[in-house]
Amino acid sequence: MVGLKNTIKILGETKSLSDLKSAIKLSSRFGDRSGRVIILTGGGSSSIRKLESLSEVKPKTIFYASTYGEKGLDALKALGEAKFLARVSKTIDKGNFDSIFNWLLGVIPNSLLFGMISFGFLFLSLQLYRLFRRG
Repeated sequence: MVGLKNTIKILGETKSLSDLKSAIKLSSRFGDRSGRVIILTGGGSSSIRKLESLSEVKPKTIFYASTYGEKGLDALKALGEAKFLARVSKTIDKGNFDSIFNWLLGVIPNSLLFGMISFGFLFLSLQLYRLFRRG
């Protein structure tokens, strides 16, 4: 169900039969992302147990918490899903400008960007010329 690559990752992180049973449950819940989630959260049986203890939390929230590693899962478990998402939304808002800027750079043609830079340089040069001419 999760593919050969993820199966090998999951098997590499399990140390006992109980870990393997838990990992099978996790793989059915997280699908092809299960190996990645286990490794991002520190790996090993402690990671599997933490993920299993968060059975009531939505998988999308766990995926997001796993990007912060083991500390992200600890925070999710301590705060609960609603508070965790509320606190993390502040970092999402701060990071939105970068993603919008990158999107704009991909959409705007390079010739227009070079034209804007040239116009800015010309305008700055003209202003500096006027400033030095007066003084």
